[in-house]
Amino acid sequence: MNERQLYSAWSDSEREHYRQNGYWVDQPLGEQLRQWAIRQPTSIALVAGKQHLSYAGLDSLADRLAAGLAARGIRSQDNVLLQLPKLHWPRGNTVRSVPSRRTPDSCHAWPESGRH
Repeated sequence: MNERQLYSAWSDSEREHYRQNGYWVDQPLGEQLRQWAIRQPTSIALVAGKQHLSYAGLDSLADRLAAGLAARGIRSQDNVLLQLPKLHWPRGNTVRSVPSRRTPDSCHAWPESGRH
């Protein structure tokens, strides 16, 4: 999905409202996360059941994930398929994978990923 397609889902007035209220900023999510981690490192960023993760912890986890992907040859602008169990409320550009196919050959099910 390119930027034009993404923005076409919202009217001009909605886009302006989101920008004026700070919901949309011209900054990558990773940079926003880093700023949140600096400003409020011990505040809770995520809750999953009884597990809690602070902004500093989430920032560190994101760095480790990025390093792991880079070590496997993933570069900026590459597509990455994440297989997430029981995803009940997908947001963004998501593709739900087939649960029974948990092997590297799963990427053949999504030829648009460019990774064959």
